[in-house]
Amino acid sequence: MPLLEVWRGEWSEFYASWARKNTLTFDVADYYITGSWWADTIATIVFSGLTFLLAFMIRSRRLTSNGIGR
Repeated sequence: MPLLEVWRGEWSEFYASWARKNTLTFDVADYYITGSWWADTIATIVFSGLTFLLAFMIRSRRLTSNGIGR
């Protein structure tokens, strides 16, 4: 009968499969930066869009006054 032990830095958490009891907490919000899937998705889309916009703006600028490097 396996006993799963997870070290948490200062203490251990346990899961006993035969009793279906554990000291681990599985909160879905802990796996997202903002605590919400929707908020993380929107933030990622906005950040990606701004990054691509910035890259496009930098790409379209002339690097020198005579146009070399374009």
